[in-house]
Amino acid sequence: MATQSKLQVAYREFFNAMLGEYGVKSPGALGDKKGEFFKKIKKEWPEAKKKIQEGVLRQTVRGIIAEVLDEEVKPAPEQFKKLAQVIVDKKGNFSANDFKKLNIPFEIFLQMAQMDNNILVKNAEKVLKLAKEQEM
Repeated sequence: MATQSKLQVAYREFFNAMLGEYGVKSPGALGDKKGEFFKKIKKEWPEAKKKIQEGVLRQTVRGIIAEVLDEEVKPAPEQFKKLAQVIVDKKGNFSANDFKKLNIPFEIFLQMAQMDNNILVKNAEKVLKLAKEQEM
């Protein structure tokens, strides 16, 4: 069996949970509720998918930031996507004001300010690449 992405696994779990709501183990057992079932899948999957992607991005950003700062932080993904863009745009030459505008704790700025710009830019590029992949 081929390796499945986290999203494929999540979809399979979502699909099976939906089957469970209908009290069946396969779509073939749905009978005349089959159309209703697939309409519900089509309606509810995009929101479930979005939450899953946000969770993956959040977890990935936390991992990258934790690796950079040697500690675990709980960033809001959108904030750190914006910060990553600032770091890349300014080639690592960011200011405390950039962090303040994004409501990111000053302690994080102090720790990042002591780091090598190339490492920061490289990690910020990872965040942006992952964010872009999650949007697809």
